[in-house]
Amino acid sequence: MLQGIIGVFGAIAVAVLAFASPPSLVTISLLTTTIVFRGFRGLAGGILLWQGTRKGYQFSVGCWMYLTLVGLLALVQMFFIDLSAPYMMRHVGSTIGKLLFGSAFTYVLLADLLNSSSSAFRKP
Repeated sequence: MLQGIIGVFGAIAVAVLAFASPPSLVTISLLTTTIVFRGFRGLAGGILLWQGTRKGYQFSVGCWMYLTLVGLLALVQMFFIDLSAPYMMRHVGSTIGKLLFGSAFTYVLLADLLNSSSSAFRKP
């Protein structure tokens, strides 16, 4: 749920910045994916996961897979940028955190989701 809340607030901030100047196609696509995959999907997934529903697992896996994919893309990008600036270390730490937490949470959620007889699901 926290990733979803952060995603929704981040999407609002990107929207304000994007529409302060003429938006580009890249900005609009970034805003859309952030809102859908990290924001609403993470928030709804967290709430439904708390209730123990299968949809909660599916939404949460989508959110965490998105964060893991973004971390992998940022890791590849690091080979092409100058990391000597002090603010870039924050970017490196954020990327490592996304990969560490994202891969672990994705694995646990996928393992429970694929195990249909898991006790993690609420029985109807």
